[in-house]
Amino acid sequence: MLVQVVNSYIRGDLKLFLLISEWMIVFCAFEFSLIFFLRTKNKKKNELKSLQEKAYVWLFLGYSMSYVFFIVGDYYVDISMRLIFYYIAYFILFFGALSFIKIVEKYKKFIKKYFFSILYLSLIIIFSIILFIANEYARTYSIIFYPTFGIFFLFYLRAMYKDYYKKQELKQFRFNISKIIIGFILLALGYNIATDVVVENFGLEYRLIGNFIQIIAFLFIFLFFISIRSFSELDWQDKLNSIMIIHKSGLLIFNKSFKENQIVNEGTLVSGSIALLKIILEDLTQSKESKETLFIEKIGKTLIIQPGNEVIGVLICDEKLDSLIILLKKVIEKIENIYSAVLKDWQGDLKAFSPIKNIVEEIFY
Repeated sequence: MLVQVVNSYIRGDLKLFLLISEWMIVFCAFEFSLIFFLRTKNKKKNELKSLQEKAYVWLFLGYSMSYVFFIVGDYYVDISMRLIFYYIAYFILFFGALSFIKIVEKYKKFIKKYFFSILYLSLIIIFSIILFIANEYARTYSIIFYPTFGIFFLFYLRAMYKDYYKKQELKQFRFNISKIIIGFILLALGYNIATDVVVENFGLEYRLIGNFIQIIAFLFIFLFFISIRSFSELDWQDKLNSIMIIHKSGLLIFNKSFKENQIVNEGTLVSGSIALLKIILEDLTQSKESKETLFIEKIGKTLIIQPGNEVIGVLICDEKLDSLIILLKKVIEKIENIYSAVLKDWQGDLKAFSPIKNIVEEIFY
């Protein structure tokens, strides 16, 4: 019995190594999409966070599934059928990118509302027309999708960086965001090195190098996502409700609401937690060395309580975030550095603390 050998596009000694590396890419991208899918199921209450994670589901799922069709076209079918699988892969890849863009633009505006979504959809429609009337130009035209998505992603990263690092106080997180930037740069670089243009000019070795660069890229992206405990860390301003600065005697010396329409709800929250706050204040007063951050969750809000030497900061927010904890500590440190002499012998005159408003606005705005 004769075994029919498929005349595939990829042949030679490197075929097995290339095949293994490309299935690894499929696995990495699919694993990311699965992780984000499970996270969206577990966080239905937070629409913004769920939206961002849903965007990454489609982006990585599209990348994974497109690579499946690239692999089939290169390794498992006759070379004459290769372009059919490649065109299917392109559509999957482009629609995955379009879904990512549309979901991101649902809560962030770049240039104009849904500008990139409309642009990307228009490019897909043009690609479809070219595919049917002059398919020999379709692959050449497809190149335009990559810089277009790259430009959008630069806008997205810029907005992420601006929101996440709005204040110098958060500069220690800067290394985190560099991971996702490096990751996506390497992913784009590896993908392009593995293309036919490079392979036909320099050999299959470059496709293998491109594949391994993509696998390394996924490692950087993974490191970013495990460094960021929550996507809400990127939009910490939206989670702020109000701040209270309390003297260790129990007297309120400063109070500010960041969301005026939520004053009533926050008043209910504070009054409902006042007894617990008094107990905490008493304990902290007795234990002068205690600097541990405390948390109270009540009525869908979180109270972040940061004790200092003489004052206690209470931040009312929608969610417990590392960013907010760091900023609250910064506020307390700055207040105590400036008012150290006043706080030790304070007699209850609130006028001395009116400039606290400037300190709070400097750090939280």
